[in-house]
Amino acid sequence: MSKMRAYLDSLVAQEKIPNVCCAVVKDGKIIFEHSCGNDHLSLTKPIRAYSMTKVATAVAILQLRDAGKLSLDTQIASILEEWPEEQVFMHQGQIKIATTKITIRHLLQHSAGLSYGFWMDPVAEKYRERNLNLPHPIAYPSLDDPTQRCPPPSSLHDFCKKLAPLPLLANPGERYHYSVSFDVLGRIIECVSGLSLDEYFRIHIFDKVHANATHFYLQNPDTVAPVYVKTNQGFLVAPHIDPPPNTPPAAPSGGGGLYTTIADWCAFANGLLDGTLLSQNSIDELRTPDSSNFIRPPDSLAARYPALGLGVWCIPPLDSAHKEDEDEKKKEQKNSRE
Repeated sequence: MSKMRAYLDSLVAQEKIPNVCCAVVKDGKIIFEHSCGNDHLSLTKPIRAYSMTKVATAVAILQLRDAGKLSLDTQIASILEEWPEEQVFMHQGQIKIATTKITIRHLLQHSAGLSYGFWMDPVAEKYRERNLNLPHPIAYPSLDDPTQRCPPPSSLHDFCKKLAPLPLLANPGERYHYSVSFDVLGRIIECVSGLSLDEYFRIHIFDKVHANATHFYLQNPDTVAPVYVKTNQGFLVAPHIDPPPNTPPAAPSGGGGLYTTIADWCAFANGLLDGTLLSQNSIDELRTPDSSNFIRPPDSLAARYPALGLGVWCIPPLDSAHKEDEDEKKKEQKNSRE
């Protein structure tokens, strides 16, 4: 562990990162922790989970599947009353009728044809034209008044109702595109479970693993760790980052709205390892790289990280990774002898 500590210290000393907090868990217990850099990060310091929220959303969907309440191949229009049966997508500036229907699996894969408002594609442009804000702090300026943020949706139902009529970027299941799909999954969780997303996460995920500091809000917003940007003057606190809400938001984001701590996230991860949260079949499915035959654009996350599972990046077990390294070394030795 001394090498890990020295490596983390070197990243901060070389100004590659402003700070770091690291923990290693074995058999359900934290056996190593180290923090260095700005802000006195610690295992219990509140942080923005951002897109790590997507893992919890994927877990919730798989829990509902384990309970027999949905299938990954369920068409979302059969669950969401605000979603149309027929959709269109944009192709070379023209509108075409989609020949496939969006399923829950498409949302988990980011292959539903949705987008994010911060992308520079024609569908994202329509999101911005309609001031369709994300239901979490990564908001973009309102086109009506660039000095103001887009107003947040009044609920996930409201968000999906505004999103549903807009065209898709591609036929569902045709190509990968990182998007608001996990926010739509949050709405599906609410509809199927009868609970708000915040309630579902608390009761069925975080209470089960005693991750009591993880919520969509912070009672003391000032305690959250700052976000930094690297400039010519070094690392500076990023401007225009919305503070955490101090009460449960009306539209909690399944794509990026959680606040947590390193200790809580270790407990959550351990709950996946020990079977507290999911069946073994679902755990295997969550961590298995997706082999679906959809287009993976060269600059996409799916191309850069081919081990993407159901919305999460899958790292192979250490023993299998070690075996791959050994196999590669043997291959190199054989080639050198030849």
